[in-house]
Amino acid sequence: FRDLGSASGSFRRLKPGARHALDVGAMVLVGKHQLRVVEAPGSDEAPGPPHLVLECFQPEGSPLQGRCFDVGAKGATLGRRASNAISFSRDVDGVAVGVDSSVSNEHARVFYDARTGRFALADGAGPGRASTNGTWVRMSEAGDRSAPYALLSGDELLVGTIRFQVTTTDTVVERTL
Repeated sequence: FRDLGSASGSFRRLKPGARHALDVGAMVLVGKHQLRVVEAPGSDEAPGPPHLVLECFQPEGSPLQGRCFDVGAKGATLGRRASNAISFSRDVDGVAVGVDSSVSNEHARVFYDARTGRFALADGAGPGRASTNGTWVRMSEAGDRSAPYALLSGDELLVGTIRFQVTTTDTVVERTL
């Protein structure tokens, strides 16, 4: 599977337990919100202790649009609960109200891997606690072709607003010798 440079992007769903490295330019979809890595270890903008900056750029009109979230070496949780470091909620008269019903209470987490010196993204709150709607990784930036991605049975893809699930079958054909 390969994105040929589409404007809206093609996404693949992170599998439970999978990790995705977060480098500058990487984009993820959490619920209806798209976040882009604008600073990461190794970039000129990221001197000092390890930190990563995620910017929410979609959807239009979201109270999170345009906000940047600085994630340090301790990592961050993403979700609808106000207690998450990156919270998809807002305060309405002292009550935390979710801004995206597609985001789980504890949807995903960003963590720093000191071994590799990189940040990574994982779906859910931990082993066996996946989000309901998944965490999606964009294949490439707008206008750029993605690297090919080998499809396996069970993979899920999002092209525009259409979601696909890959299913493979084996067929045995007998021939007379």
